Amino acid sequence: MSHLRIRKTTKKDKKGKIKNRYQMIINTYKNGRRFYKAETFDSEPEAKAWERKMLRGIDEGSITKESLKRRRLSDAIEKYTSLVLPHKPRNAKNVIHHLNWWNKQIGRLALSDVTAPMVAECRDRLLSEPSKNGGQRTNTTVIRYLASLSIVLEYCMKEWHWITHNAVRSIRKPPLGKSKTRFFTLEEIDIIQGLAAKSDSPHLPGIILIALHTGMRKGEILSLQWSHIDLKNKEILLSRSKNGEPRDIPMTGPVYDFLSKLSLAAHNSEDLLFSSPFNSRKSIDIRSAWERILRQGNIAGATFHTIRHTTCSLLASLGIPSILIARIVGHKDSRTTDIYTHAFKQPQHEAIKKLGSTLPPSHS
Repeated sequence: MSHLRIRKTTKKDKKGKIKNRYQMIINTYKNGRRFYKAETFDSEPEAKAWERKMLRGIDEGSITKESLKRRRLSDAIEKYTSLVLPHKPRNAKNVIHHLNWWNKQIGRLALSDVTAPMVAECRDRLLSEPSKNGGQRTNTTVIRYLASLSIVLEYCMKEWHWITHNAVRSIRKPPLGKSKTRFFTLEEIDIIQGLAAKSDSPHLPGIILIALHTGMRKGEILSLQWSHIDLKNKEILLSRSKNGEPRDIPMTGPVYDFLSKLSLAAHNSEDLLFSSPFNSRKSIDIRSAWERILRQGNIAGATFHTIRHTTCSLLASLGIPSILIARIVGHKDSRTTDIYTHAFKQPQHEAIKKLGSTLPPSHS
């Protein structure tokens, strides 16, 4: 026995324009159990398509009474962060930051009320409001916020059957402009290393040295324990990096010399190489010291991650294949590394000049 009902309502939007809304109500029974669900749509065809999908899901057993319970977005975020995210180490810290923002903004809403217009309004808020650092978020950052919400809604739809539609899919994403990747020049590297040697942060010179010679991410360096250091084979062993896969990073001579000297101090295998002076179990915070160096050296438009870009570019300029660079620096896809092959144009120009001088002159 099934009772279906569609109810048409009208409301004014922000511009005062009358807009029709269609609420579809499903009240049906299967095997003596009642299934009740209501959803509102912008058009009658959408409402009827949803009704067909829901009834089909109830008949097939993919939609259950449990999945029809009224749940809030905060419930979905909590389930995702506790059950799914621990198995997705890549960028987990940023995803949690994004989801905390969504939870604060609309976490109280029922999942059925997380509509495309609601998400679009939040998108515009992300673009207009200042971030916690006081600056304005870039379009790329906003897209990442939307992606974090979208993956939660995908789990709600495909895995848990809590909803039938992902609202993020229905909105426009901010356009991505062509950004120019920043690299340090050799002169800037020399300035940075000189200022780091004079810094009040004792670990900063070594951290910068490792970053320059390995292309490791800042988080990977600050998380290094002595169990990761293999001086015998001159390797740094990461059991799990940002992309979720282990990798072994060869040491250059300067890195080996630095770590050998550092290892002379007494330590346990689980000790951090660069621990905080206030808590040996936490890594040191170098942000202030690093930003001070950039100011003192009049180096603009750069972050610590610029070191990683620079290392990749230097490796590319030496003719190292992209697939090998990807293995060293931990790019899961070697195509990510290809963006660095154009970074140092001067060697390419010199090579073309040499080719030109080798070929016989034109007779035209």
